[in-house]
Amino acid sequence: MQRLGGPPEVGGVLARLLSRIAQRDDDAATGEEAIGLLVEAAGAFVASGDRRRYRQSLLELGQNSADLGRPAEALHWLEAYRSDTGRAHARGRQMWADMFVRRSRLREAERQAAMLRRHALEDPLTGLGNRRSAERRLGAMRLGAEPLSLAVVDVDRFKSVNDAASHSQGDVVLRRVADLLREHSRTGDEVYRWAGDEFLVVLPTATEPQAVVVMERLRAAVAAADWSDLELPEPVTVSIGVATAPVVDEGQPATVVGWKALFDTADLNLFSAKRGGRNRVRAPGVEAIRDDEDGA
Repeated sequence: MQRLGGPPEVGGVLARLLSRIAQRDDDAATGEEAIGLLVEAAGAFVASGDRRRYRQSLLELGQNSADLGRPAEALHWLEAYRSDTGRAHARGRQMWADMFVRRSRLREAERQAAMLRRHALEDPLTGLGNRRSAERRLGAMRLGAEPLSLAVVDVDRFKSVNDAASHSQGDVVLRRVADLLREHSRTGDEVYRWAGDEFLVVLPTATEPQAVVVMERLRAAVAAADWSDLELPEPVTVSIGVATAPVVDEGQPATVVGWKALFDTADLNLFSAKRGGRNRVRAPGVEAIRDDEDGA
């Protein structure tokens, strides 16, 4: 029997053609040649990794062997087809299982990464953004394009709260102050826990008088809150320093104040509020007014 060269697909086509001729003419020799071509094609398909066409060849070998009256040989080819099909299905199931596991691991990794990013930027005690988060936000803001006010808020005599009560009571105080700052801020204002008992409030678009009004409302809310359940040595109050970066004309870029200088100014005003008796708001333009009110 002469073998024809070329791709295995050609051998498969010729084998099917010879098989039909053998069935039509009842020609056993032609049927044998068809089987030989199918065996060669099946081997070539295996070598090239084409399992689908390999299984098709096995199926045709089983059919041709049965047509030639060779049931044992037909069963051999059909069993090989069934076995390889089962392995293909098993590989498919394993592939889907592996894909599901990889997707699950990827989602878990993404969840863990998101949680780490959140923890890196969030204060775990109060749920506020932490100092790193505040610095990132301030660094991204364009000062001078519109007014921006910063307020540094410090809990008065917080050390005495920890000393007289306990650190757990101190944690309760910090959480409540954080909640009050969030509750009484304007929509769009941002509250951060800067460090220890110190908070930072960012007031976009707020001029100094507007920022002072907001901070006075926050100060009064903390002073008026009910702290009796904590059995503290004295009511909780806060002192607040405010600083504002005004709008700067485009022709005067050298006068734009950086956020670090703005924060330092607010911090100095906080120090002034502490020295002035605590439980008060200090800003450069309202310092005299506050002192007049205290003396009245």
